[in-house]
Amino acid sequence: MSKRDVRILSRPLALGFPNEWYEIACEGHFWLEWRLAAFLNLIDDLGIRRDQPWRGLDIGCGNGIVRMQIERHCAWSVDGADLNEEALRLNRAERGETFFYNIHDRNEELAEAYNFIILFDVLEHIEEAGRFLDSVLFHLRPGGWLFINVPALEALRSAYDQAAGHVRRYDKAMMTRELAAHPLDLRDLRYWGLSLLPLLLLRTLVTARRRSTREIIQRGFEPPSPWINQLLKMIMKIEARLVHRPVLGTSLLATAVKR
Repeated sequence: MSKRDVRILSRPLALGFPNEWYEIACEGHFWLEWRLAAFLNLIDDLGIRRDQPWRGLDIGCGNGIVRMQIERHCAWSVDGADLNEEALRLNRAERGETFFYNIHDRNEELAEAYNFIILFDVLEHIEEAGRFLDSVLFHLRPGGWLFINVPALEALRSAYDQAAGHVRRYDKAMMTRELAAHPLDLRDLRYWGLSLLPLLLLRTLVTARRRSTREIIQRGFEPPSPWINQLLKMIMKIEARLVHRPVLGTSLLATAVKR
């Protein structure tokens, strides 16, 4: 079986995540590149070596963009797990395996199997975040790294959040409390996307009168034109180079180590 094949480790489960997002979230999207730049700044600031022969798990990997980005910039091998088989078939990561897998099943083959776990824009969708993190940590070895990205600041909530299935938006205090309930040592907590704050306020207005999930996701996430996408990537490069720890941002990155 090639590494692009999907291994079925769990039974099918009804999902609420909109497939419309995967149609827009593709390579070259300014926001996906911005998130990557913030993450690479984070691991470099923490002195985490990219040339380690590490194995990690991207939980909620969707179409595999994060896995592919990380494997391009690090020597790490990244497995991907999700419960959307259609999205999993789009994964193109080269080194890791791809699993149709419910982490609550706690497959013994994957117990404490990973040096790091990626939870990028997943936790905000989970009603029972504490129970979910318990199952996440089942897969992480002691001393392993947990990398989390979530949307930030409840004041930025809009119709887009509802359409995308966001249960909550986080601030630093909320994330600190969330992680303190688990055997984790918080190592870093930072906002990113300071320059995007005006755009998210605008998104509140743009999506307020939209009705269908597809239209809200499209208007709330897809750049209106290629040149605007390029402009936002230029702004991203400037911010990512000059400001690693903005006072506020549209997203929040958290990093912790399992005891």
